[in-house]
Amino acid sequence: MRHTEAISLCIIDDIKSVVDGLTAMNWEEQGIRVAGVSSNGEEGLQLISKLRPDLIITDIRMPIMDGLSMLRMVLEENRNCKFILISGYADFDYAQQAVQLGAFDFVVKPFSEEDIMSAVLRAKAEIMEEKLQLLSVREMENKLRESMPALRQEYFTLLVNHRIPWEEVLVAQYYAGDACRAYAQRCFPIPP
Repeated sequence: MRHTEAISLCIIDDIKSVVDGLTAMNWEEQGIRVAGVSSNGEEGLQLISKLRPDLIITDIRMPIMDGLSMLRMVLEENRNCKFILISGYADFDYAQQAVQLGAFDFVVKPFSEEDIMSAVLRAKAEIMEEKLQLLSVREMENKLRESMPALRQEYFTLLVNHRIPWEEVLVAQYYAGDACRAYAQRCFPIPP
């Protein structure tokens, strides 16, 4: 995977000025592509299902479906994406619920561009690390799959040619004369 590969971002908030402000940020410079925007949780859920973004910035309180419910539903589907929840409420309960549900971060409105960019760049770093790990695992699986015929052949060769010590004693006794047989019996006694 190229380090310059952009991650995709969806922005979901019912306040148009927040969506416009977030969309206007210089994401491209940071290797982030805004894939889509939505104004409520239900549309946001459909957007996420369709676009499968790496990262989602969403408000908690929205009409139709709130951000926590949307987060819960997305994570129940085992989507591998990061959520940054934003809210005008500095209520500890919201932050606690967000963390318990698996949100990456919680940012309180009003926030600065630096606040949001900092949270997004931390999420991006984690996403890129996860992608690199997944790529590494896939490469190892491919190498193993390619090596399987040779490994299988080597295993069968060892299985056919391998003798455990007592087999070696029996073979030595069978092929050796009486002197070798006596020596083998002293060195490798065979129980009756």
